Amino acid sequence: MRQLDKVHLVLLCGILVLPGHDCLGIEPPTLNAEQLKQVVLFAPKPYFPSRARREYKTGAGLFLLNVNSETGLVASIRIEKTTGLWSFDVSCLKTFIKWRFKPHTLTKIRVPVRFVFADGKLEHPATW
Repeated sequence: MRQLDKVHLVLLCGILVLPGHDCLGIEPPTLNAEQLKQVVLFAPKPYFPSRARREYKTGAGLFLLNVNSETGLVASIRIEKTTGLWSFDVSCLKTFIKWRFKPHTLTKIRVPVRFVFADGKLEHPATW
């Protein structure tokens, strides 16, 4: 009977982890432009897909990057809030996986992104 209790505890912890919270309850930071510049080594902008540009599409989303603290490489990405357009999400995923951070600075970071059609330019988190 005791084994069954342990299984339920593990499943309960798994459910708590799914919403994006650590078991310790630590929230990943969303950094402002100055803070981001201090920890980023390489952070290219996601491209604005040509079809979305032609059709004047816009969108905003939120991405959670899991960073290997030893290397500064992005280990995985989770879409916390979709941009609303598949091509925007794919553009962000393809770009964010290339981002590089200074080692031993971050393990997780939330990156907000907005695709705004203003002269065909994309607003980049490092410029906010």
